[in-house]
Amino acid sequence: MINKLKKILLAHDDFLVTAHLDPDGDAISSVIIISYILKKLGKRYIPFLVDTVPKRFKFLSPVEEIKSTYKGSFNTLIVLDTPSLERTGIDFKGDKFIVNIDHHPSNRNFGNLNWVAPERTAACLMAYELMRAFDIELSKEIAEVLYAGMFTETGGFLNSNLTIEVFKTVVNIFETGVDLSKIGLMLEQWTPVMLRFLKRVLGTLTIRNGIAYIYIEQSMLEEFGRDLISDAGRFLKFVVGLPDVKVVLLFKDFGEYVKISFRSPMGLDVNRLASLFGGGGHKSAAGAKLDGRLKNVIEKVIDVTEDFIAGRTSYK
Repeated sequence: MINKLKKILLAHDDFLVTAHLDPDGDAISSVIIISYILKKLGKRYIPFLVDTVPKRFKFLSPVEEIKSTYKGSFNTLIVLDTPSLERTGIDFKGDKFIVNIDHHPSNRNFGNLNWVAPERTAACLMAYELMRAFDIELSKEIAEVLYAGMFTETGGFLNSNLTIEVFKTVVNIFETGVDLSKIGLMLEQWTPVMLRFLKRVLGTLTIRNGIAYIYIEQSMLEEFGRDLISDAGRFLKFVVGLPDVKVVLLFKDFGEYVKISFRSPMGLDVNRLASLFGGGGHKSAAGAKLDGRLKNVIEKVIDVTEDFIAGRTSYK
């Protein structure tokens, strides 16, 4: 697969590099690393994300290169860390060659060339493998980006998706002179307004039949700032450790629709649960989007989740 990818990157000239909506560290890191490869190959490329990069990643200088709009044409689309083309948030027109690089088990193999590896911890590690295949040296700047991607994807190296590859890559990063503790502290930084927002959201905590959920209402965003919702996934870490909780949910109200984040501290396959709502992700972390009012969406998702925990759900 690596050799096929190398041939595509060498043969094509104009690229758009993108990832999923609500970009996390892995998505951002992957976009930057692939763009760096294209830069080294002398290609024309645009790193592009529909949604704004969360503020906590802005200290990584290559983030400034990611565009929120693009002009002109491109013949090759590289989609990273994204299970479906729709999840990019872009309505692509025309006949484009699509390269799909992802580690989600729910990936739909939508590309002309699909490199889908659910056993891999992060898409940024796949991008790094491609970078090494081109014998491109790992600069300190890109090493910081790669570390940020792995750090966030593994929950600060606490999640169950840790592998030997992760730690070997950390050694490579360390050898570039990156201050690992500094990067970790920057990524875990909290502002006073974010802490007040966290307090309000945790105040919505409800525990019911093995399910713990919190939610973000429109009124909270009006009070604290709408830009804070892009980083609200961090709030789940304060809930997943509750005793006897099998599934943790975060509901984010966007008005006409609600986004749901699914987590399971007990090893349940929330990717399968999210698929019942048209979503997907990983076994321990997934997401979905449902139209409707917040209250109605919460009731529907909780009812289905109770059936899921009890083993009464038939999977699609």
